[in-house]
Amino acid sequence: MINTPRPAIGCTRISTHGQRDGYGQADQAAEITRYAEANGYDLLEVVPEVESGARELAGRDAVQRYYQLADATPGLTFIFPRVDRIGRRAELILGIVRELHARRANVVILGFPMDLRTREGLLMLTTLAGMAEFDYGGIRDRMEAGRRAKAQAGRWPHGTPPWGYQLARDARGVATLPEIIEDRAAAVRRAFELALEHGEAEIVRTMRAEGWPAPTNSGWVRKTVANVVTNPLYAGRRVYQGVTIEYPAIIEPDLMARVQAARERRRIHGGPKGAQPLLWSGHARCTCGAAIGRDQAQTTTQGERVRYPVYRCWRRNKARLTGQVEGQHAREIKAEWADQRWWDALTALLVNADALREIARPTQAAPPLPPERVEALEAAIARAYDTDSD
Repeated sequence: MINTPRPAIGCTRISTHGQRDGYGQADQAAEITRYAEANGYDLLEVVPEVESGARELAGRDAVQRYYQLADATPGLTFIFPRVDRIGRRAELILGIVRELHARRANVVILGFPMDLRTREGLLMLTTLAGMAEFDYGGIRDRMEAGRRAKAQAGRWPHGTPPWGYQLARDARGVATLPEIIEDRAAAVRRAFELALEHGEAEIVRTMRAEGWPAPTNSGWVRKTVANVVTNPLYAGRRVYQGVTIEYPAIIEPDLMARVQAARERRRIHGGPKGAQPLLWSGHARCTCGAAIGRDQAQTTTQGERVRYPVYRCWRRNKARLTGQVEGQHAREIKAEWADQRWWDALTALLVNADALREIARPTQAAPPLPPERVEALEAAIARAYDTDSD
């Protein structure tokens, strides 16, 4: 009798928060490979994941890959090196295992002595998943304590400083505080100066025209400008868990405050956020009979997303948003194009004497009310204003 190797997938994971136990992906993959060879599995591939095990499943691409492989090959076995490599929260660990079982896959955890499909195996997995979450909580607490200690020592606690800075390091190579990168800092100052008087679109045009370096590969776009001129860290002060860290400022606090006040004034008094009001919104009708109203479409020009107003059938728009079949509807129309042509048509009508004469023709006056009806209405009004009545 010939034993056919069983197909299997190896699953490794390290956290984006740093691997502190020295158990990296190479070690995990080696253990999985040895187990597969010793137990008659045909290891098709190893799916590596670099993601926090506490993250929700929708944000973990590797887990979605597990599900796709399970659907493509019923009976596939997924081999994990440890329980905490599946995840760091109990409900996520149990959820992944149950979902793989529901997709007719098998799950093996190295060193786990029981069948995960049995009640006893599920009980033991639940216990180990709780321990994994407890251990993760301890790691997180230790990391937060270490960051707070760094802040109390006057050093940058964690993360990357804003664009325009780089972290300085001491003689031992340990990061200390942000230091200014002058050419980038000059671009930041210029953006703040422009923000006192101009909105994001004008700042984008000016920064591009003057050739300033930009924080992203897309260059200066509206989102980039907003991220820069609203970032309070450029004022040289960061508060982390109640501890204040000070470092060289690119923007003086007074300028920072004036820019935020100017942005707020433009937000409140700058007029409608969208394009000009549309002439025929709610008055025009689609071929399906529904009203045509205002909506927005978008395009990308030179890396910047540009929105513009359109007329669109509300039924067609609802179908587009819900994924339903659209049916027969008028196509969307650019508002600028349509309004200009309707203005032209209205102007032509207003200078047409015959058409105006027809529109201004007086209508026949309505017949007067009968005297008895007038008396009844007057009596009703008098009773309404009679303050002595019961």
